[in-house]
Amino acid sequence: SLEAGERVATPAYSAAELSDVRGFGLFAMKPAAVALNCAEPAIRPAQAWLAAHSAGPMAVVSASLEAELMGLDSADAAAFRADAGLPDAALARVSGAVLGAADRIRFYTGNERQITAWLLPRGATALDAAGTIHSDLARGFVRVDVAPVDDVIANGGLAPLRASGRLRQEGRDSVIVDGDFLLVHFTR
Repeated sequence: SLEAGERVATPAYSAAELSDVRGFGLFAMKPAAVALNCAEPAIRPAQAWLAAHSAGPMAVVSASLEAELMGLDSADAAAFRADAGLPDAALARVSGAVLGAADRIRFYTGNERQITAWLLPRGATALDAAGTIHSDLARGFVRVDVAPVDDVIANGGLAPLRASGRLRQEGRDSVIVDGDFLLVHFTR
């Protein structure tokens, strides 16, 4: 119940109960992510506490540690984060928690000079992604070439992935997953 401090969007409420209160626009129905800033020695205890007490997406960050790591190269910064019990940079963890709470994923498009990030609802299809980029792409959709964005960056583009057979060709109903890089083929 709300009196007990439960969020309205929890499984404790039936679909009928949620339908009854949806029109009230309750803040307690909004998606929520927890971001906790703490000192470096408190990172692991904070992660354990949040895991036990938070049902939703969460991120533990140490802003002071992140500030210290700004001057280091990425490999050294990653090693320090790993020693502290942090899997990656604070921005990635917080944005991941927020996107998780909003039930959104990131997908990417681009070329050799730039990459653009786009947002989609989780479970969206390649056709939905094409329409997010531009309605003309959805209207003339033929297929989409898909690869993980990390592979595209590491290989310097799609050509090496295509040559090695690691570029997937998908149809309009293919579900896009977080981190996909897309090249949409369409007719005019």
